[in-house]
Amino acid sequence: KLLLDGKKVGFILVKPKDKSTDEFNTNLQIVKSICKDLLIVNEKSELESIILYAQKYDIIIDSIFGTGLNRL
Repeated sequence: KLLLDGKKVGFILVKPKDKSTDEFNTNLQIVKSICKDLLIVNEKSELESIILYAQKYDIIIDSIFGTGLNRL
């Protein structure tokens, strides 16, 4: 919604799963198509890049559990 409202939005994806769901892949393609600022962190050694990246923004929204959290 923020992107569609013209706000400056960046995305950080930490260690994508080797096996991803169709829903994840669909959402990732949507993000890639509308977001110009996507950071993908694959290794522990790259974690510090998140701090530098996040300093560009006033608000950070954590969605570490994504859309597929299932506690059953």
